[in-house]
Amino acid sequence: MVKKNINLIGSSLYSVFLALELSKTKKYNIAIYEKSKNFLNSFSSIKIEKKNCNQGFHAFESIRSEKLIKNFKKNFSINLKKKNKSRGIIIDKFILDSREPYKNWPKSITNQYSLKNKETKIKPELVLKKINQKYINFIHNNLGNKFEVENTIQLIYPWFFPNNYLVKSEDEGSIHLNNVRQKKIEHSYYVPKHGLFEELKAPIIKKLKNEGIKIHLNKNITLIKKIFFDVFCDDKKLEGTSIITLPIFTILNSIQNYKLKLPKIRPHKYYTALIKSNTKNVLDDYLEIIVSSEKLKGLRRISNYSFIKKNKNYIYQIEFIEDKNYKNIDLQIKSYVEGLRSIIKMNKNNKKINIKFKIIGFKFLRYIFSPKNKILNDLVTKFDRLFKNQKNIIIPRYITWPINTNKQYLFSKIDISSIEKKI
Repeated sequence: MVKKNINLIGSSLYSVFLALELSKTKKYNIAIYEKSKNFLNSFSSIKIEKKNCNQGFHAFESIRSEKLIKNFKKNFSINLKKKNKSRGIIIDKFILDSREPYKNWPKSITNQYSLKNKETKIKPELVLKKINQKYINFIHNNLGNKFEVENTIQLIYPWFFPNNYLVKSEDEGSIHLNNVRQKKIEHSYYVPKHGLFEELKAPIIKKLKNEGIKIHLNKNITLIKKIFFDVFCDDKKLEGTSIITLPIFTILNSIQNYKLKLPKIRPHKYYTALIKSNTKNVLDDYLEIIVSSEKLKGLRRISNYSFIKKNKNYIYQIEFIEDKNYKNIDLQIKSYVEGLRSIIKMNKNNKKINIKFKIIGFKFLRYIFSPKNKILNDLVTKFDRLFKNQKNIIIPRYITWPINTNKQYLFSKIDISSIEKKI
């Protein structure tokens, strides 16, 4: 029997799980093609002044990721370690547990922005209509310059609200978040044995190769339209069926010989840095802290670097958007260090501590985008028309927003049946 070629374009856990599902039938020659030199590039480590780091905070939430964690153990012999720490938030000049009830929130926040002490469940699409606009704008403005509020609302609600504010949705992530915030379930995380997601790549690659799935890295993938689109790898047409698992914007950048009018979307530079303190402090109470503060404008997240490697110093990884009001990134990080110092001094049991921070180094990670929802919707419509009824190309899911690891696993389970019907 002649086996049909199946080409998965893009290496992510989503494409990995699809490849493994398709390999069960033994009917296909399966290969994964990746533009970069790194397989599962988002899992690749980076170096900041000789210290290995993840590309920002990476972890699996316990309970929510239970099926994924079992799959890792069964298919890849990957055992993860549990970290019994939860998520914190910095709101204005206060550090809080993200599960705090209304009564424990600063009165200066709840009074100024009319936050209510009653259970409130809101559908995501109605948040802008039902929440105090002044408070939404305050949180939004702290996230960085010139971001579309409608596109960043999922970063605002319910994250920066007391735990009586919930999401009305059947989405698994929203259900889990509601249960965590109301302390109905324990909140903890799972991470690789040594903390670096880089270590997950080798067993995954080994499993793929054992199943006869080929991996091609550093390949120039293009889509060229004649009557239909064909997929090319290094100028050679790929035979068989190509399953494209890339985000829409990445796919559009790969199209040749076809003009598609696209809106101008402003890119924002996204950085990460390591800082260390001279003493243990409130930051060590959490594995990650999400941030919205005028003192720390553009700072998105602080995570505890010690879960990667135990250090004599207290080291933290921060993630932030470039703010062009500063002459350079060093000055921007310095402002964060000073801002954190003043906030922590005010929040450590109301006692002053002589905390000092030192900047270890920083690194540019990627560009991020924040288009209006109308632009995204129009783009998806055009994209759907462009690829409708294409032969030998399957795009299972139109991806316009980064998908977390757990959803990549769940989506692969949902999408596999429709993919198999189209092959």
